[in-house]
Amino acid sequence: MGAATELEVRGLDAFYGTSHILHHVDLEVPAGSAVVVLGRNGAGKTTLFRSIMNLGPTVKGSVRLFGKDVTGRPTYGLARAGVGFVPDDRRIYSGFDVVENLRLGNFAKGSRDVEPMTPEEVFAVFPLLERLAGRKGGQLSGGEQQLLAIARAMVARPKLMLLDEPSEGLAPVIVRSLLDAVLDLRERTGMTLLLAEQNVPFAMRVATDVYVVEEGEIVYQGTREAFEADPSIKERYLMV
Repeated sequence: MGAATELEVRGLDAFYGTSHILHHVDLEVPAGSAVVVLGRNGAGKTTLFRSIMNLGPTVKGSVRLFGKDVTGRPTYGLARAGVGFVPDDRRIYSGFDVVENLRLGNFAKGSRDVEPMTPEEVFAVFPLLERLAGRKGGQLSGGEQQLLAIARAMVARPKLMLLDEPSEGLAPVIVRSLLDAVLDLRERTGMTLLLAEQNVPFAMRVATDVYVVEEGEIVYQGTREAFEADPSIKERYLMV
């Protein structure tokens, strides 16, 4: 028997006003997997993630989380059910220091019987943040804010993590730190991951399975190995 499906999207259409952005999207994220959604800028990756998290678009279709229909459920309810989400705009509190930002992650635990990660546990995975612990969020670089956003989402020990383009605009040295942290988290926790990316080399270091989205439609689905064995997919849908 295969792994249980933690997230299942079926026939998802998404709209902003009269603009039809996503077209009948189907997607599955098995437990323990790292599913990567690749696509050019504007292909629909962020709209997909915001639709799953009920953060703006009007949607048709269904979203099932841990076997339950959560279509249209409030975002805070998804977080308390065990979903961590790091949006593309990070949402770091500029007037709070690193530790204070981390402690905000405690609220996502809800009624789940889990012990939030302590700052010391977080710093074991993100050593750079320990050196920045007393610095205000607004004083951090974009890369440092990204690491903090992911660390904050991990505090409540989510079962499923959604990362929306985490490497976008980051310096190579920060991308390496980010990659190390994501791989470390998966090794330590077995965390299931859904990741949107344009950075194909970064994504391939993490992925078990790959989807490609183009103009709001899924145009490819397969394992990482199958994707890497067929360069025509990358050339057709991902080259700028």
